[in-house]
Amino acid sequence: MIQVEETWLGSSPSVVIVETFGGTVGSYTVVAHGFPSFQEGERLVVFLDERQDGTTEVVGYRLGQYRVVAKRLGQDIPVPTLENGGTLLTPDGRGVANARIYAWRPVSGGRPVGAALFAYRTDASGQWVLAFPDDFPRSEVRVRVRAPGQPTVWVRTEILPGRTNSLRQTSFTGAVLYQSGVPVEGGRVQVEGFPGRGVTDADGRWSYIFPLDTSEMPVAVRVTHPPGAQPPERVVNVAPRSTVHVPVFEAPNPPAPIPTIKENRHA
Repeated sequence: MIQVEETWLGSSPSVVIVETFGGTVGSYTVVAHGFPSFQEGERLVVFLDERQDGTTEVVGYRLGQYRVVAKRLGQDIPVPTLENGGTLLTPDGRGVANARIYAWRPVSGGRPVGAALFAYRTDASGQWVLAFPDDFPRSEVRVRVRAPGQPTVWVRTEILPGRTNSLRQTSFTGAVLYQSGVPVEGGRVQVEGFPGRGVTDADGRWSYIFPLDTSEMPVAVRVTHPPGAQPPERVVNVAPRSTVHVPVFEAPNPPAPIPTIKENRHA
């Protein structure tokens, strides 16, 4: 639902309900890349079109959505939403909501000074976008991430004019199977030296998301659950901003169940 402050072209009611793809229902979130997303309290310039069924959509997907950014001199400018962004995730792949994202242009010594150039807050799915003006030059910026209950993280990224720049998190993916080939569901995968864990699904597949500032290093990966099904750990090299596919863990087959014999006694 959008509260209309001003109409530049055509006519509009004071409140417009806009339909888009993606969203959150309970604990289930669908992320639709390329489609407009909205955050409570933000100011936007949007180009809308009414469908034949009476619903309203943003024209051109995200190309028809501009976020209003306040410059340092107090001037508000609408800027495209497709510039620099990402999705902030927990180690087990859940979105981190209400994290604050700030960007500075480094000065001498690589340290930012003064107020942040741009700021944003992640939505319920962990998505965030920093929208830079079209005349922003090619340059390196420093991004600060402040997630609720987590230490502040600093990362560097390069802004390329006219392009969408994605700041990816580093991740591991893999699978845990019994030696018989049966998937291990509910297995817990721990990465030494890092918080949280990955959990295997019904197909035995798992993923682990590292913090944004993780550097290249070897780490030990081990399966810690279920009891009695721990295969040998693996040492895997972390590749920043990339996804590394860890070789399959083969867990010992679980012991066969002992059949029970029910004794029938007759009086």
